[in-house]
Amino acid sequence: MAYRAADNPDRIKALGGVAAIHLGLAAIILSGLNVHTVSRSDDRLSVVDIREVPPPPPPPPPPPSQR
Repeated sequence: MAYRAADNPDRIKALGGVAAIHLGLAAIILSGLNVHTVSRSDDRLSVVDIREVPPPPPPPPPPPSQR
């Protein structure tokens, strides 16, 4: 089965689509690495002290069986 080479307009459309996807992903990654947003959200964090309830004591061992 012989494959036909893609026409020039098809290659340009494909190249444009690939470039658009890469630019979109680069923008998402770079906006995720924005330092100003991270430092601003750090000011709003608060610390909460959570006290855990101690576990109940283990049950007593069963009495020895007498035979």
